[in-house]
Amino acid sequence: MRFAFELLDSDNNGLLSGPDLVVVQESIEPTCEYAEELKKIIEFFVRKHVLIKDARFVGISDYIDLDRYLALIEHSCIIDEVKTKILSKPGKANGSSVLAKRSL
Repeated sequence: MRFAFELLDSDNNGLLSGPDLVVVQESIEPTCEYAEELKKIIEFFVRKHVLIKDARFVGISDYIDLDRYLALIEHSCIIDEVKTKILSKPGKANGSSVLAKRSL
């Protein structure tokens, strides 16, 4: 799960902030499975920081660290995606990606 967390941490400081989440959100297909996972993190961040706190007083404890991430996301679909890609036999159909657009 650390790997999934580090994919979101675009500035590599060990904390997820608003800019980290925006970078990822802008990079993925909004209808993919991974977008649903990201939505949980963004909703937590918005509830904790935007709706409650004055942005001028955001401290280190207000960001999402690995422990808080693990509490929010018990299992990341991105981990399944990586395992499938690494462990599947070459040339064998792997199904759709969690990063691919889902049909409605």
